[in-house]
Amino acid sequence: SNEKQQRKDPGLTSVTAAVSQKKEKTSPSKKKIKREAAKRDPNAPQPPKTIYHLFCNETKPRLKKQYSELRPSEIIKICNDEYHKMSAEKRAKYQKIVDEDKKRYDNEIEKYKKRKGKGE
Repeated sequence: SNEKQQRKDPGLTSVTAAVSQKKEKTSPSKKKIKREAAKRDPNAPQPPKTIYHLFCNETKPRLKKQYSELRPSEIIKICNDEYHKMSAEKRAKYQKIVDEDKKRYDNEIEKYKKRKGKGE
């Protein structure tokens, strides 16, 4: 039946050849090797937040109330759109918070490394 179709449509041979090549490339014998995530020290300080995280953490509760019928993934998309439309003034407000959090993190990580170096 395949030969009959190929006689009717000569362009079909290139399509079927491409499909068969694609099938050959994705062989089931090749398994993806999963890499283990690095174990995070529970005593290590929390990394600083980004402007995006601060904005979303502040905005998501309002969006959940406003769009209660939407799925969480759709709410995140709306949050993302609002983030990209954010004014420079509002962004500066978040940047100030991020800068303070970065200073906090730098101080904490320095203390953490000193403690870790002493073997405590």
